[in-house]
Amino acid sequence: MTITERLSVQDLQMILREATSNDISAIVELLVDDQLGAGREGATAGSGLRPYLDAFEAIDADPAHLLLVATHEAQVVATMQLTGPDPGSWTR
Repeated sequence: MTITERLSVQDLQMILREATSNDISAIVELLVDDQLGAGREGATAGSGLRPYLDAFEAIDADPAHLLLVATHEAQVVATMQLTGPDPGSWTR
């Protein structure tokens, strides 16, 4: 599934789309720049990306999760993870 949506936030034009593994470095930079995320898991802007790539692969493989990024002028400026119920547990 590919999701692309144009958004206007405070007069900035953004594109909301599914994250790819190419976005991981930019996502980690956002997390490290955040006051709460800066100390989490010992993350630093220069630390190895392998744990984050592994986490991305797990999220991407699970249909109950969706990782999105918002871009402005082709730069990742925000990220979010949407988590729903396990599709196998849905009932009608």
